[in-house]
Amino acid sequence: MLSIVPRGQVAMGLQDHFGLAERPFGLGPDPRFLYHSPSYTGTLRDVLRALQRREGLVLVTGPAGTGKTMLCRTLLQQLDTPVCVSVLLDPCVTFEGLLRHMLDDFGIVFPASPPPSRPELMKALQRFLASLVSAGAYAVLVIDEAQDLAPEVLEQIRLLLNLETDRAKLLQIVLIGQPRLGELLAAPAMRQLAERIACRSMLAPLGRSEVVQYIEHRLAVAQELIPLSGAVLLQDDDGGAYRVASNVSFTPSALRRVAELSRGIPRSINQLCDGALDVGYDSRRHTIDARMVRTAARRLAIGPAPAPMPGVARRVAAAAALAFAAAGFGTWTWAGDRGAAPPPPSAPAVFTKAAPALGPFPAAVALLPLADGFHLKVASFDARSPAAALAVRLDAAGLPAFSRAEGRFHHVVVGPYLSEAEARDAEARLGGQGQSGATLFVERAGGAGVVHAAGAAAAGEVRVLRIVALPSGDRMSIAFALSAEPKKAALRVLSDRALELEMGPIGGSLAEEVIAPPRGTPIVREVALGQHVAANGEPLARARLTLHEPAAGNVRVVGRVVYVDLARPPSAFPTLADVSTPPRRRDADPHTSAEYRAVARRVLARLDEIAPFLQSAAADPSPDVLAAVAGTVAGVEAILRSAPVPAASSPVHDLLVAAVTTARRAVDRDFAGDRTREAAQALALFEAARREAAASGAS
Repeated sequence: MLSIVPRGQVAMGLQDHFGLAERPFGLGPDPRFLYHSPSYTGTLRDVLRALQRREGLVLVTGPAGTGKTMLCRTLLQQLDTPVCVSVLLDPCVTFEGLLRHMLDDFGIVFPASPPPSRPELMKALQRFLASLVSAGAYAVLVIDEAQDLAPEVLEQIRLLLNLETDRAKLLQIVLIGQPRLGELLAAPAMRQLAERIACRSMLAPLGRSEVVQYIEHRLAVAQELIPLSGAVLLQDDDGGAYRVASNVSFTPSALRRVAELSRGIPRSINQLCDGALDVGYDSRRHTIDARMVRTAARRLAIGPAPAPMPGVARRVAAAAALAFAAAGFGTWTWAGDRGAAPPPPSAPAVFTKAAPALGPFPAAVALLPLADGFHLKVASFDARSPAAALAVRLDAAGLPAFSRAEGRFHHVVVGPYLSEAEARDAEARLGGQGQSGATLFVERAGGAGVVHAAGAAAAGEVRVLRIVALPSGDRMSIAFALSAEPKKAALRVLSDRALELEMGPIGGSLAEEVIAPPRGTPIVREVALGQHVAANGEPLARARLTLHEPAAGNVRVVGRVVYVDLARPPSAFPTLADVSTPPRRRDADPHTSAEYRAVARRVLARLDEIAPFLQSAAADPSPDVLAAVAGTVAGVEAILRSAPVPAASSPVHDLLVAAVTTARRAVDRDFAGDRTREAAQALALFEAARREAAASGAS
């Protein structure tokens, strides 16, 4: 029997308000929310069929936001088990960079210095692909956003299609991109590559009826009755907690408005519906109407493109605007302090266009000044990998570290900070990480920041005192100086060009304001500041950041300053993917053959023992199990790395290293991908190594 728990005992959030297990319109490619439209299902079927037939080159195009990344993930999950997959998400690479990326994904590593030549990379790839034949396996290269590949790289992909046996292609290639990719391949210079395309498919936007079905499908997935570990709304006799059935609906006019504004693009549908749920939650409504959708569209700057004005109408509008400005009601606003006199004619005037309000924020725009940023240069390397490795380690220790290329050097930098005192504190923390002797430097920008008349703050009360932008090369940080250290600072992604920061709780009232940096400032377009009351009644400061371009965001708190660090993708913040593994030893001495055979037998036997534990750890990735299996895999890897490898045993060694590297990735506690698939790929490589060893007499 289920009984209702009194509402006062529950912290009501958006999901509880609407009776949802989770937010139904997230932007992540979650396969649970996959909607099988006719276009999506047909495209997936065509691509899988082409790969199973080993047809070589497959082309998938579709407008941005139609689900190409979701298709890519679904495709990888439905491929047969004995498949080695390399996925390239950053198409801004050279052909040599593409080869190195593929070999790294397949577990084949090279020393960082000297860098391998292109013939060496091609030879290593061909040898690896040939070794898969005896195991009945094959390899797939998936390139996302392929329209951004350099034309010379796109044309040279044709060389990879020449890797084949008499019966089938050794490498299947899937190019996924926007419609511009098809236009590029239609150019005369790409004729030879275009002729190799065995399968062409296109993801189309959803029709009006499909938009309604898409929204209903995602709501149905999110409203399933599931056990809860935290807040409860219903309780059974055994004490189990459950969520009530969904209590949210969209009116027909709201659904029509979503279909119209989104143009049938799933990503835009998600953004509009998620924003509309926020509006409904703020007003404590359960029915989403067209007005809420329009409000969400304004906040996210989503809307149909305005129709071009006829010539006469344009001239009339221009004349009216000129007369309006002459009367003192200009549409351009001085971006300095309100009420301040304009600067003298000799001073360079900084203007910013008065933008419309985002949701509840006012339309008045003030200047967001650029301020000097204090940085620490920790170390310099002549290769990217060691710099990335150090940046990853420092970032994991809570220091805002990143690597920056200047000429032939790669510098590891920590920052920016608003004051020298903060930078000096970070310098002391660097000493605790074994990185003493950092050099302090300042990136000059000037400006004091937007100062708010906060008044006297009570002890422990948080108020916003100053806001500045800190440029740092191709990165940007927005610093919010507060009167006291906040208890909460959280950053939420609204879209690829909109982020929302909540911090506090704050004391007193906060003036609503829109501030924008000077024209030409990268990444940030404007910051809308306002106040928001959380579900628990706490008043929070809310800052909505609208961006010129897609960027990754990260929030950090340093004493009384909250920083939002912004960086352009694809390598926005340091990750373990930036770090290459150490090179293996090579030995051409024939006398080492017997020694290596003993090592291979030992490794094969050890991998036999590890296999069931690897599968178990991937299926149930508890921290203790992952750590235990990772330690065992690391021991096997150490044996392989220290073994001298005779030339005749290179194919076996390459497969063993690839198997161990893939297994290590499957049990890495920071791995965010499909562990089960990685483990299956590691076992497939292991079997290929066993067959190769038996055929060559290495075991």
